[in-house]
Amino acid sequence: MRGLPYKVSTEDIVKFFSPLVVSQITIKRGPDGRPNGGAEVYFSTHQDALSAMSRDRDYIGQRYVELFLNSSEDLR
Repeated sequence: MRGLPYKVSTEDIVKFFSPLVVSQITIKRGPDGRPNGGAEVYFSTHQDALSAMSRDRDYIGQRYVELFLNSSEDLR
């Protein structure tokens, strides 16, 4: 994810993707330790990750959020 509000919480991200179930969230931070507007979000299945992409450019608060798929069906 990119473009998140700097004060976004993991709960905000979970709500953004609801009803999909998020399995893990890592909010990215800059060298100073402050959030930088990015996050990695993990889902249990590739299909859930694909479904999550339907939220690309939706808004959290006043900011639109860009999503990037980093998943494949075969993760061997």
